[in-house]
Amino acid sequence: MLKSVVCCIEQSDADWLKLNAGQTGLYRVHYPDELWDRLTRVAARVIDDVPILPEVDFAGLLDDAWALNDAGGVPVHIFLNLTRCATGLLNAHIPGCSSASSMKCQ
Repeated sequence: MLKSVVCCIEQSDADWLKLNAGQTGLYRVHYPDELWDRLTRVAARVIDDVPILPEVDFAGLLDDAWALNDAGGVPVHIFLNLTRCATGLLNAHIPGCSSASSMKCQ
């Protein structure tokens, strides 16, 4: 079983990068702490009542952060910082979301 893959991405002018866009892949993404912080700031931004980060990608960040914290890969503050952005961003629950199921919020 493949345990990890390291991906190198060339420097760009972008301040942030979200991998697994649309949550189409069946894998976790573990960002460096600085990028988790940037993604949290992006998740909180809304332009004309439309979030910059699509709901499915925000839910994926929450799910990855919770699962990685549960596995000891990231500190819990990363997940908690993301939850502060959740108000109004998630219009519906996400069935099968491991963070929701493990917290018994379904």
